[in-house]
Amino acid sequence: MKNIFVIGAGRSATTLIGYFLEHAQEQDWHLTVGDISAELCEKKISGHPRGRAIAFD
Repeated sequence: MKNIFVIGAGRSATTLIGYFLEHAQEQDWHLTVGDISAELCEKKISGHPRGRAIAFD
């Protein structure tokens, strides 16, 4: 299992987050996305079981 942490959930991270979530099951990845906006992180994760959203400043 690998834990991946993406800092920032802005426009440029959308494709990266999507890629990680798309391949998370087969690669045994767990993705955490952190941003100042918890709402934006949750939106990017979209309830994926291998994704977690956190807010930080």
